Amino acid sequence: IVSINLMTEGEFLYAQMIDGILGGLVYGAILAMLLYNLLLYMGTRETYQLAYVGYLATFLLMNAAYNNYTFPLWFADWPAGQDWMQSGAIFLFLCAGLAFTRSFLDLRYSHQRLYRVTTAALYLLVGLGLIGPLIGYPVHVELSIILSSLVSCYSFVMGLYSWLQGNRSARFFLLGTMSG
Repeated sequence: IVSINLMTEGEFLYAQMIDGILGGLVYGAILAMLLYNLLLYMGTRETYQLAYVGYLATFLLMNAAYNNYTFPLWFADWPAGQDWMQSGAIFLFLCAGLAFTRSFLDLRYSHQRLYRVTTAALYLLVGLGLIGPLIGYPVHVELSIILSSLVSCYSFVMGLYSWLQGNRSARFFLLGTMSG
């Protein structure tokens, strides 16, 4: 994707500055949430806290890869690596999202069948993420995009089902899922 804008040098530099400030605020807020939840986990040892830390960390990685922040840091001499980083980070994010869904909604104890289905979906995601070189980059990217929608819908349905089955904390999960 190449966007073309016509502006003066001053306008360009101002736009770059604003973009940097907003990006810094977003990344800073997410990093603060990550550290806060890591501290909560260290204090409470609740596994869903650690799953949320993984979810936030993979979101940061995915977003950084998608916005090409990882290119100058890690892939400046290997552009194809940056391409694979983008779809690979999406798969990591999806896996972390399912792990968080499974943990936060306490599926292991409250819904055994859904726990097994979610675990199977997690293994499927890991497998599909790892076979990327065999299926090729274009298919890997398309698959990651399609699966993003499916995992989002699945997580929402799991949250709604858990809430309707009496899991009061599922309402917070639903609120977070809808806002994401």
